[in-house]
Amino acid sequence: MSLNYIAKRFSSFQPFTFQRTVPTCHMLPEHLISIKNKQFLIDSREAFFPTHVNPYPKSDFPMIFTYHGNFHQCDKTAVSLECKSIIDANLHQTGCILFRGLQLNNEFTFSDFLHKTGYELTAYIGGVAIRPEKEPMVYSASDENSAVCMDLHQDNIYWPKPPTKLLFHYEKVATKGGLNPILNMRDYVDACMLDTEASDILNKFDELGVRYEIFYPCQTSPAGKNFTSWQKTFQTSEPSTVENHLVRDGFDYEWDGTNLRKWKVLSPYKFHPRTGERLWVNMITANHASRFHAHPNFPELQSVVYMEQENYKYPFHIKFGDGSSVPYASIQKLRKIAWENARAFEAQNGDVLVIDNFLVQHGRIGYQGTRKLWLGICMN
Repeated sequence: MSLNYIAKRFSSFQPFTFQRTVPTCHMLPEHLISIKNKQFLIDSREAFFPTHVNPYPKSDFPMIFTYHGNFHQCDKTAVSLECKSIIDANLHQTGCILFRGLQLNNEFTFSDFLHKTGYELTAYIGGVAIRPEKEPMVYSASDENSAVCMDLHQDNIYWPKPPTKLLFHYEKVATKGGLNPILNMRDYVDACMLDTEASDILNKFDELGVRYEIFYPCQTSPAGKNFTSWQKTFQTSEPSTVENHLVRDGFDYEWDGTNLRKWKVLSPYKFHPRTGERLWVNMITANHASRFHAHPNFPELQSVVYMEQENYKYPFHIKFGDGSSVPYASIQKLRKIAWENARAFEAQNGDVLVIDNFLVQHGRIGYQGTRKLWLGICMN
């Protein structure tokens, strides 16, 4: 698509345009993109870890479209549909689109915007994040401790039908920190294939699959204060209702007293629903239990180096599909290449970020102050 692309629509009220915006400066403040020795970022103190996230060196990642017009007087449905048109035309190519200047507010909320696009939205049930619902089909991106740094990941890939798109609304950016790095999976796999050790790791996961294990404490359990209980994530207090969800979604499970453990074995690759590409779509590094050794809610683990075969009830963990442990060195190798190839942009209040959940991983650097970041989960 041409860099001077302009989408124009003339509503019954006021005209508006979306103009392709290419930043004149790709650099971000050094303090914003620094990740070496970052508190609560797993492995950031290791010698191999990069010092910074690469600052937005590509003109199309994310691809930015800026809204021009009187948002309060324009036809909001027309604006939403124009955004959908831009997404449908470009997202499967670039993987990430940023809409700037939309001015969503109480008169036309993020939920209104999502529903007007006509995309198939879904509720967040059966995941591991802490996400209370704000509006219909709109969730907090995460209500986990603001100091937490989140490894690069894709969302809910163990669902029978994973989300295709994630739409984030930056109602209010953090006072300090809060960067959301993004990683193009085409670039990531290319980089892994140039490294013999990483290539072997990818091939072994391809051969054996990935076993995702998730532990949900009962809300009355002492462990329930640290992470999501099964009552909260499944939005019920009836074990039989939970079991119906698990059977429907293809999980094996067992009850450990009043606590719940579930697991599923999946391929680390999935086919893109539009392009048909075979893509690296998984949560191998993000769901590895080592992350809890750099988590503020688990102080008993912070001074302890992660060891394979630990006898500890982690909220979640991954293994090879045959149940064998993944060497921690393999996880660190994959994590290293991910952060070396991640990109950074600086969000602004009002931004709407659209991510192709098959093509792009996203993460989070811990932040300070009040942040309001909302999420809509799209299935088509």
